[in-house]
Order: sequence, then structure tokens, then C-alpha cells
Amino acid sequence: MEILNKNHLRDQFDCGEESLTRYLKLFAMQNMRKMLNTCYIHAKEDLQVKAYYTLSNYSLIKNEIKPDTFPFKMVFDHIPTTLIGKLAVDKTMQNQGLGRWMLLDALSQSYKIAMFTASTAVVVEALNEKTAELYQRFGFKLLHDNKYFITMKSIEKLINDQTN
Repeated sequence: MEILNKNHLRDQFDCGEESLTRYLKLFAMQNMRKMLNTCYIHAKEDLQVKAYYTLSNYSLIKNEIKPDTFPFKMVFDHIPTTLIGKLAVDKTMQNQGLGRWMLLDALSQSYKIAMFTASTAVVVEALNEKTAELYQRFGFKLLHDNKYFITMKSIEKLINDQTN
């Protein structure tokens, strides 16, 4: 896993979801230069990107969250979280476990970053039912609409379970 740079080849990437394919090809580098997010990629030896995800700081507004959503009392108006804004796997690599591996890496990176920047959870937005099911299998809980979250405590347990 590495951070996207100008040497990585993105032109042949196609995950089957136009918005995610287009983002990698046209906006990922631009957003990183603007420091809007960080794009982590999995690439082959030929530098062709085969999967990616983005991470950025995010916050949930206390008044928009049901009081019993988190297992702790929320005392601040804005709850610091990490957002997995995008996660996609090229069609040539789908159904081989790469998406699962990318999600685990994103959660691991988020957990490490939280040690320095304070983040109580990771938030994702499911584009469809299939991705919602993937997130739920990893322990994400519905926040509202198509947004899901997993607490850092749950991520810590997930990481420990994966390494044991």
C-alpha cells in the first residue's frame, strides 16, 4: 500500500462505478495537492493502480446523531471522525479479496492516524446495498440514510482479531 503519486498509472483503471473511476483519473491527485484527502493505492509492478481508498478528517454534528448511537457520552458539538470517502477495486481484481484487504488497511491507517489527531470513529457512505453489506460484515453500524460508522475501539478489536 502506498500513497498515490504522479508516477502511478490511472488511465486504465475501471471499477465499474463511473463516479469512482472518474474520481481516480481526474480528481485524486488534485484533491491531494489541496490537502482535502489522502489517496492510498494498491498498484502492480508496472505502477498500474488496481485499487484505492481515500481518507480525510470528518466530523459528525452532535444534534444530528441519535443519543444512543455511540457507546459513550458525546460532550462536544462536533465529534471528530475519519472518513473513508472512496474505496474502489479495478474490475480485473474484483472478487479476489482485494476490497476486503483495502478496507482493513483503511481501518488500520485510520486507527494509527487517530493516535495523533483524535478520531472516535470511521464513517463511510455506502453507494449501494452490496457495499452496505460489506461494511456491516466488518462491524459498521448504520448512522443514518446510507452512512455507516465503526468506533475506534471496534477497529482496535478487529485489528487484533486479524493479527491473532
